Amino acid sequence: MKVLFINPNNVPALNIGLAYVMSAVEEENEIKLLDLGLCGKDFRETVSGYLNNSADVVAFSTFTHNFGKALEVASFIKQRFPRPKVIFGGIHPTLCPEEVIACPEVDAICIGEGEGALKEYLDSLARDSQPFVKGIWFKDKYGGIIRNSVRPFQKEIDSLRFPNWDHWDMEYYIKYVDMEKVGFIASRGCPFSCTFCSNPALRRAMTGDFVRTRDPEQVIDEIELNFSKYGKHGFKHVRFDDEVFGLDREFLIKFCALYVKKGLNRRLPWFCQTRADLLTDEYADLIAQAGCAIVGLGVETGDDLTRSKVYNKCISNETIIEATARLKKRNVSYLFYMIYNAPHTDRREREKTLKIVKDLNPLRATFSPFMYLPKTELGNNFSVEVAPRITNQPMGKAGIRYKTSKLLSLAYVFQRGRNSFRSGLRLKGLVFIWDIVKFIPRYLFCYRGKSFSWSGFEKALFQLEYFTLFKYAISNSRKNLK
Repeated sequence: MKVLFINPNNVPALNIGLAYVMSAVEEENEIKLLDLGLCGKDFRETVSGYLNNSADVVAFSTFTHNFGKALEVASFIKQRFPRPKVIFGGIHPTLCPEEVIACPEVDAICIGEGEGALKEYLDSLARDSQPFVKGIWFKDKYGGIIRNSVRPFQKEIDSLRFPNWDHWDMEYYIKYVDMEKVGFIASRGCPFSCTFCSNPALRRAMTGDFVRTRDPEQVIDEIELNFSKYGKHGFKHVRFDDEVFGLDREFLIKFCALYVKKGLNRRLPWFCQTRADLLTDEYADLIAQAGCAIVGLGVETGDDLTRSKVYNKCISNETIIEATARLKKRNVSYLFYMIYNAPHTDRREREKTLKIVKDLNPLRATFSPFMYLPKTELGNNFSVEVAPRITNQPMGKAGIRYKTSKLLSLAYVFQRGRNSFRSGLRLKGLVFIWDIVKFIPRYLFCYRGKSFSWSGFEKALFQLEYFTLFKYAISNSRKNLK
C-alpha cells in the first residue's frame, strides 16, 4: 500500500507518536511523510505535489490543537483526490471518536495507540477486505459506520520498532528547531489525574495498562543508534518526552548507571520533565551524575489551593522550593510550566504565580493559556464541534475552546521574556547581550515555517533561550561529572 502520512502542524514540530506508527508499517508499505509545519501558509500546492504520485491511504496524526488544520487539509484532499482513504489517529479521535468519524472528510479513525491497529488496517485494505480491526472505526461503502472493539494498550512496548526519523528533515530540525536535540520516550502514560490533562481521559477510554516503562538497555540502544545517524547533523543533546520521567525508581537507577557506564553522560547531556514530589535527594543525585542538565517541572500556579483543589495536583509550594533547591545544589537547571488565564484565576493568584517565578528564578518559565480540552475533568461541560466550519466557531482554529485575553497573553509572553533576560544576565552577564545580537540573524535567515505568528514568535523565543541560556545550563551541569 502507498501511504502518505501528514503531520498537520502550523509550525515545525516533530511528532514522536507519528514516528512510532510510521516505523511500525514501513516494511510492508511504501510510505511518505508530509510535514506541513515546514511548508508555510499555503499547503495546497505541496499536498497536490505529494498526491499526484498517487496514494492509497492518507493518514493524519491529530491533537486537539491541530484538528482544525487537519480537517482543512483533509477537505482539500477529498475535493481534489477522492480515491485515497483518509484516516485520522491521535489523541483527538481517541477522545472524540463519534464527532471525528462523523466528519465527511474522514473515512476511518484509529482509537488509541496506532502501531498495531494501522498495520492491520493497511493489511486488510491490501487484501481488498473490510478492516474489521480492533481500534479502527470505518465507513462502509454505504456510508454506515462500523465501530470495531477497543484495542488494549500495547503491553510490551519494548517489542515496538524504534522511531525511524529518516523520513523527517532531521538536519533542519536538529539545527534550527530542536536546537541540537533529538527526542526519546522511556515510558508511556501517566498515573496521575490532573484535571486539566488528557491522560485520565485516555485511561478511561482504553483498556489495559496505561503506564508502561521500557527496558533501560533498549533506551540506551536507541540513543546510540540515533547518535550514529544524526551526530553528523549536530545531534548533541537528548530530550526525554515522557509525561513523568523516572516514575519507576528501578528504571531510573538502572538507566542512570548504564548512561554513565557507556560514557554517554559526557557525550550527550539530557533534559527531562518530572514532578516536584518525586524529586528526592536520591533522584537528584542519580540524574546529576548521569549528565542531566535541565529538568522541567509542572508548577502550574503559585497558589497551593488552586494547584491541589482545582488542578488536583497535590504538590505544595514548599515541595517545589525543596525540589528546586536540590537541583540547584547539584548544578542542574530547571524550567517551570505555568497555566494562565484560567476562569477561576483572580488577581491574587496571578500575583502568587508571578512571585514564585520571581523567587525561584527558573531558567525559563513557560506560561500556557488555560484550555478546555475535551473529556478532561475541567472540560467535561465542553462539547467538541468538529465541522469544517470550525474556523468560524468561537473555539477558534485550534478546535478547542479557550478564553484568552490578548492583553494578558502579551503580558505573560513579556513575563517569560523578562524571566529569561534576568536569568541570562545573572548567569552570563553582558555576554548574554552579545548572544542575543548573534541570534537575531540566525533566526531571521535560517528559520523555516510560517510567516509571523504568535506560535512562531514563541518558537523563536524558545530558540533564543536555548541559544543563550540552555547552553550555559549544559556547561554548568558538566561540574557533576566525576
